[in-house]
Amino acid sequence: MTSSATSTKRRRRQVFSSVFPVSTSITTPPTPLATPDPSFVLPGQSFGGPTVGATSFADARPPSSAAEERIRWDRAWHTATSSLSLPKESVSLRQPDVQDADLYSRWFGGCPPGAVNAIACVLSSTAGGDGASGPGDDRDLIEWYTNEVRGHFLMYVRPQLQMEDDAEEDAKYALSSLLRTLQLAQRGYMHPLDSYMIPALTNIHDPIENVEKWESSREEAVRTKAHFRRNLHALMAYSLPQECFSRLLQKVLTTESRVVLGLDSEDEDSLRDPGAAQEDLDMSGVDNGKQSLNGSQGRGDMSESRRRRARQTDGADSEAVRTSRQTILAVFRSLEDVGLGREKGQRVFAEVMHRMMSDYVQTAFADLWSSPSTVPQDLQYWVENRYARLVVEVLHCLQSADESGGGSRQKQDVVGLADVQKWGEMAVGRLGRMRVDQLFDIVVDWDASRGAVEDLKSYITTPMTRTHLTTSFGAVIAQRLLHPGASTIEILQIYISLIKSFGLLDPKGVLLDRVARPIRRYLKEREDTVKVIVTGLLADVDEDLGSAPPDVLVELAIELNQASELAGQGEDDGDLDWNDLSWMPDPIDAGPDYKKSKGSDVVGSLISLFDSKDVFVKEFQNIMGERLLKRDLELEKEERVLELLKLRFGDGALQSCEVMLRDVSQSRGIDRNVRVDQALHLTHSSSLDSKGRPNWTAPDAPEVHAKILSRLFWPELRDDSFAVPPEIAALQSRYEVGYEKLKQSRKLTWLNALGQARVELDLADRVVTEEVQTWQASVIHAFQDGAPHSVPQLAAQLRMPEPMVRNALTFWVGKLVLREASSSSDAVYTVLETLPRADHGAAAAAARAATAATASAGDASASSAAVRAPVEASLAKFEVYWQFIVGMLTNGGPMAAPQIAGMLRLAVAGGGAFSEDELRDFLAVMVHEEKLDVLQGGRYRVRT
Repeated sequence: MTSSATSTKRRRRQVFSSVFPVSTSITTPPTPLATPDPSFVLPGQSFGGPTVGATSFADARPPSSAAEERIRWDRAWHTATSSLSLPKESVSLRQPDVQDADLYSRWFGGCPPGAVNAIACVLSSTAGGDGASGPGDDRDLIEWYTNEVRGHFLMYVRPQLQMEDDAEEDAKYALSSLLRTLQLAQRGYMHPLDSYMIPALTNIHDPIENVEKWESSREEAVRTKAHFRRNLHALMAYSLPQECFSRLLQKVLTTESRVVLGLDSEDEDSLRDPGAAQEDLDMSGVDNGKQSLNGSQGRGDMSESRRRRARQTDGADSEAVRTSRQTILAVFRSLEDVGLGREKGQRVFAEVMHRMMSDYVQTAFADLWSSPSTVPQDLQYWVENRYARLVVEVLHCLQSADESGGGSRQKQDVVGLADVQKWGEMAVGRLGRMRVDQLFDIVVDWDASRGAVEDLKSYITTPMTRTHLTTSFGAVIAQRLLHPGASTIEILQIYISLIKSFGLLDPKGVLLDRVARPIRRYLKEREDTVKVIVTGLLADVDEDLGSAPPDVLVELAIELNQASELAGQGEDDGDLDWNDLSWMPDPIDAGPDYKKSKGSDVVGSLISLFDSKDVFVKEFQNIMGERLLKRDLELEKEERVLELLKLRFGDGALQSCEVMLRDVSQSRGIDRNVRVDQALHLTHSSSLDSKGRPNWTAPDAPEVHAKILSRLFWPELRDDSFAVPPEIAALQSRYEVGYEKLKQSRKLTWLNALGQARVELDLADRVVTEEVQTWQASVIHAFQDGAPHSVPQLAAQLRMPEPMVRNALTFWVGKLVLREASSSSDAVYTVLETLPRADHGAAAAAARAATAATASAGDASASSAAVRAPVEASLAKFEVYWQFIVGMLTNGGPMAAPQIAGMLRLAVAGGGAFSEDELRDFLAVMVHEEKLDVLQGGRYRVRT
């Protein structure tokens, strides 16, 4: 009954302790020395006194009862805990002269043999036997020592781990001191465990006969030690100042890794200076088979690539690199020793290596755009020979400190070939993202940046990277290009470079189709886009790009004349070409309206900006008309451009332009025949004889040449009329007679405002010769009488609009031929026969500079007078329909522009040759002139 009741009581206590465990931080006080213990009292020894002759608890006679066993176990617990108790005082562990032996003596002072036996007794025996209960059932010496270490560490060691404010200034020393403190503390705490407790756990009597028990005790000792180390390492990790320690470790690893990976300042200079390394280096260890490229330029770049790799190979074994590598490995050995290598150390190391890869890519290859590019191969070589080597050494260092199973095989499998390949892919990805960030500058600098585009080809291999490129580049284009501050010529130049560079990057054109859409939409909205394109097509291709005018897009003329664009330029290549053996389906990421293009057709892409080719053809006709009317020029360039454009648009679309060229070409023969027939090629006087005919004897006779234009095929020309000098009018009359004799049933209509005149002015102290417009010549001719003239007088005399008169007067004032004299009523102008002496020097230069802007404005208005502007021409067209529009809005009420256009097409024969946009422009002018009002919904009504 007693034994059963005792067992039941012990089981209840165990159940209660499992639910409400006793705090292990409260250690049971040891049994006092005065507690009687019959097993320890020998004959001749007083009760409670020191033992005599007994050197081990095992040497004492066996206990006779459970009570004696309990007293004996309490005495052993007291002796063990007293010898293992840590001093309640602080020992400075950050002093460089503190050694392990000094620490052991100051913390433990040496363990006497009796204490060793007590430790062994507590760890190897169970108090109370089968039927007794005692305090030994609930107490564990290892757990008690763990709690003792925890309290001592938090009280006396943790304050020494706090870092000073200037610790990061000398990060290497601060980190070394911190790790040495942790290592000293760990060795001090582990000393009793390794010296007394672990041997006691494995002290098996006759291990040969008790092999299983001996192996079980060894496994238990290993688990006990590992458990204690884990607890100690967790305590150390918890006690560290986390952020400060991470920054300190990161700074040390970053500094040393830059040296090991070739990112220090000296190595960076060598990376940027390819000539700093020797050219004749043995590169037998480099796989040159992957780098074989053709051409002399490729061989030059290949030499640079070999020099870069040679510097990486030689620099990897330099003294500075070896020192930094040993520093990194020593840091990780210390971190692993104190349990900080796996979690904290590896995380910080991963962050540092992550940044080092990006820094190396930025430092070594940011400005390397030469072609052919070997950057991906050089980057892969760096990853394999420097980056991966450092990672393998660090991970191997961490693995070597692991005492768990796995052995050497586990160390060899730390980093595999798949890991190195993945790091290479990561490096290429960093290179690709850097190139994407530089893509706008790469496009602007094309084709000097061809190598950078080649680098991007190795990056855009997945739909995700292609989407990243188009999204990022589209945002940059919207920010840096598509704004009012960029001129149309600049936008078109970048667009041309974009077509060429993306033709190399993605020959199928999917990426170009994505990024070019916003540019094309923006160019459509610019009013001068068509004019700039056409002017560029008509530019002189013999001019150097550097010497070309800034307002002329010479690149278009060069592209138009390239022979590669003349082959296969049809209206539509068709969806399927059954004879094309290299046919491939559309890319998987192509849009629904994607249209495959065969080659980078720059001119075709620009022409396709507009919904209808008629817009381009009409603008081409206007600009060619202005060029043909300005001066006499050779027509070979215009004829060549016209023939090239016929291949794109067909003969019918450019028939008017062909007629215009033929008119100018045939005018030369007609002019020669008429002049011979009318004897206009002979010299004659500016005076007339008694019959009104020119005097043929004077040497200063003027000459008249004419260009005969077919009215129906030319764009709408200006027909401003004014009075020409009488001598010129007489010559024009004779020219009409000669032309009517040459061309029966045809009649000439003179367009005086479009003519050109060469004027030679014989003044008192100089002769001025200028090429001017005919209306400018008429104005200066009016001053031959020597009298001053005002603007109203000249306008009435020449029957010329006052704006044209003022423009002409401003031009001649700028040429220092006329001068303005103020009067009370209006400004009058007189001839400046003699320049003042000051005008021959600085005053003349200042006067010319002051009137240069006004004179150039006059030239601009004169040159633009040849062909009517499209808006002005459409306004003149709608003047015919104005009364009908007024009647429609009066009788039918307010109408919107589409409704007005529909009514006009019904009323006008042939539907009316106008577009809805032209009608809107005309209605806007009428609103501005306060003839119409705009109501809600875009409806118009007549203003009353």
